[in-house]
Amino acid sequence: MSRSERAQSRSQPNAATNLANHAYTGDVKWRCALVFAAAGVAGAFLGSTLGKMVDGQKLLALFAVLMMVVGELMLRGRASVGAAAVRLNRENFPKLLVLASLPERCLASSVSAGAF
Repeated sequence: MSRSERAQSRSQPNAATNLANHAYTGDVKWRCALVFAAAGVAGAFLGSTLGKMVDGQKLLALFAVLMMVVGELMLRGRASVGAAAVRLNRENFPKLLVLASLPERCLASSVSAGAF
């Protein structure tokens, strides 16, 4: 078993426990979660396929830049907390899918495919 496979197997119980806790308290928006999950699977497949076509050293450099950008954004914090009343509907579904979930998974998978 590789190092990344061991790390992933350790994180799965934590994710399941957190999901159970949030679901129990009613914090999970299941429609949004299913859209993100479906887009995540499609984006991960597309991203890992694209990542295999790029040189590993270039992917590693891109991953480093991506991590610096993400770190900067995390240090800045959020301008606002989210709106609890927002629900997924036909009007905002395309925006969620195209602008949020699919590109994020595609980018993350393509960069990390060659980095590890």
